[in-house]
Amino acid sequence: LAVRYAERDAYLDQALQVRLKECIPQTHAILKGLSSVVPRLVLPIMTWRELENTICGTPVIDTEKLKKITVYENFSGGASHEVAKMFWAVVGAMTDEDRAALLAFAWGKRRLPEENSGVHFTLLLAPGMDDN
Repeated sequence: LAVRYAERDAYLDQALQVRLKECIPQTHAILKGLSSVVPRLVLPIMTWRELENTICGTPVIDTEKLKKITVYENFSGGASHEVAKMFWAVVGAMTDEDRAALLAFAWGKRRLPEENSGVHFTLLLAPGMDDN
């Protein structure tokens, strides 16, 4: 398609409108799906985290499942090391929301992976921090 220099502004405006409107059907489908779970009037006042919790629920972080997928680096004795025991005592005392925040900080995910996914959570004891 040849566009004359004098018509460039009109062409760009039309091209922009086409691009802006091409995803309207998909956006309406997403909105319709969300509206079936969350009232449409509430959506604009919710944060993304509130929306996530409303749709997915608060993540329940089972400490025992997290322990099972944990790999210990530089811990002599692994989970029986005193620092590991203290870590798990603190994690066990946390709320699910706090455990989810810990995972998000340390791992980039707020939920545990599916079982048998092969994903591991690594605890690393910094060199020189071992009391041996």
